[in-house]
Amino acid sequence: MINNLAWTLLYQFKFNLTMSQTNSYTFRAFHRAQAMKNAHDGSILIDSPEMRSSEKDIIILKTFARNNNLPFSIKFKKQNDNENNKILSGHAPETNNNVLNGKTNVSRSAGDRFRAAGMKARFARRMEKIVEERMTVKQIFNRYVQTSTLHGFRFIFMDTFIVRRVLWTILTLTMATIFFKELRNSINLFYEYPFTTTSTIQYEPSLTFPAISVCNLNHFLLSKIKKSKLKPLYDQGRLPFDNNLENPGFDIQGDELYNILKTSSQSIDEIFLSCEWKSRDTAKNGVPNPCKPNNFTVYSGLYGQSCYTFNPGVSGYPLLSLSETGVNMGFKLELDLKSKDSLQGIQEIGAIVIVHHQQETPVLQAGFVVSPGFQTFVEIKVRQTENLPPPYATKCGSKPLKNYQIYRQSSCFLEQLSDAIETKCKCKSSFMAGRNIPYCSLRQTVTCLMPTIYDFDRKTNNNCPVDCETIQYLSSLSYARFISNVTYLSKNAEQSSYIRKLKNSMSPKKLQKYIEENIVAVQFFYQEMKKEKVKQEPSYDFYKLIGDVGGQLGLLLGASVLTLVEFVDLFIFTLYHQLLRLSKKKS
Repeated sequence: MINNLAWTLLYQFKFNLTMSQTNSYTFRAFHRAQAMKNAHDGSILIDSPEMRSSEKDIIILKTFARNNNLPFSIKFKKQNDNENNKILSGHAPETNNNVLNGKTNVSRSAGDRFRAAGMKARFARRMEKIVEERMTVKQIFNRYVQTSTLHGFRFIFMDTFIVRRVLWTILTLTMATIFFKELRNSINLFYEYPFTTTSTIQYEPSLTFPAISVCNLNHFLLSKIKKSKLKPLYDQGRLPFDNNLENPGFDIQGDELYNILKTSSQSIDEIFLSCEWKSRDTAKNGVPNPCKPNNFTVYSGLYGQSCYTFNPGVSGYPLLSLSETGVNMGFKLELDLKSKDSLQGIQEIGAIVIVHHQQETPVLQAGFVVSPGFQTFVEIKVRQTENLPPPYATKCGSKPLKNYQIYRQSSCFLEQLSDAIETKCKCKSSFMAGRNIPYCSLRQTVTCLMPTIYDFDRKTNNNCPVDCETIQYLSSLSYARFISNVTYLSKNAEQSSYIRKLKNSMSPKKLQKYIEENIVAVQFFYQEMKKEKVKQEPSYDFYKLIGDVGGQLGLLLGASVLTLVEFVDLFIFTLYHQLLRLSKKKS
């Protein structure tokens, strides 16, 4: 095509030589056309030292360049002028006033403009060649079949026996059916979000000792209730409050009821007998390290009773740890429950013990009950758990809490219960922290507060996700009779000092009965200095899904992920050539 344009241009130049006055400029343009034919770059460069004597030829050349869509450049120099060369370029037929009037514009050199024009022309020729070589859909598909990496695909469409093509078609479709079935199973398994739980044992040189919280099953002392305004309610047999939840017929203001319940609970001084804490230093000589009631902190339970915590880990109470194992290397606690001073509605005698981490809020439902008359041995094991967040089944996480700085599921439970009480009853109980509302009166406590607690306790609270990282203290209990024979009490036994005082005022038989009904002895210890670490990990994640799909694809069809890319490439290539065909038809 370029050769045709060059010869046409030469013919046009010869015509101009015949029809117009011959000058040096026209001969130079003619020689440039011959060079253009040899270079095949489809451009015209005219170097004119005499601009004004060749304006007619310039217009002719520019008109010819425009009609044939060819780049056009003019280089000229004024007479008797030592200035740099000036360049003017354009596409005629419009007359450039700057050229005709001899005006100049400063631009790039003529060689740079010429090379740029040549590149554009070569690009135009290349695009035209692509249009001429456009392929039909059948041609594109046949070329893809011959080069496809999908095993068996080319045998289906190749020019061979029809029986062979049918057999390859059946085989390929069968393998494809099995692949899509396995693909569905793999996708379903992925969206089940399975996980595995790994458990490892890690031995530690020392372990932090947990917090020990204790609550008496007898929430209030009878002797104190009879001296308070709650005596009419007790005489009606409606204490504890869960015996009857109807309107009591009289009322007590919230602040006053709060003080009555607080003073009617057993204080730690009233139920405390003795406690011992042993550490590495005291273990060398076997001398116990006694503790006192001031080593306990007090908190309010759900029913307004007072409970007590040893080793709370708060300011003013150093966090304790153990580096020795064994029954005698831990914490021993003795309590006198004073069962004769219990409310008549109480059916059980004992104490609820909760072993928990210092950041956990003790909840009665998480504890176990120890009975009087027995020495309970509590072997403690530490478990550190890491759970998985949604969409996995554990759905661990956290949510902002209004009255607790650190999220724990137990704290979330108490806050959700507090919100329910505040919404329904418009008042608060003693265990509810950070509520700027009045305490519940007696009528509100009986008719609203207690029913809300019972209803909330029976429901599963799905609004509180489990902790993603938590430390649990697992307890294994064993029992032995506590001082089965009081006649032979050891004089050197420190824990029996209180019992020896009772022995002086009671007969052995009465003393034995008193111990069986009132005295609780609990011993906490580590049997081994080890920590169990439980971690949940996804067992079938996205990368395993890709691996399974790739393995099935390669085993059944001999393909890979790039084979799928080939289909995408086939679609894009076919669309591209069809657009070229439409463009050609339109032009």
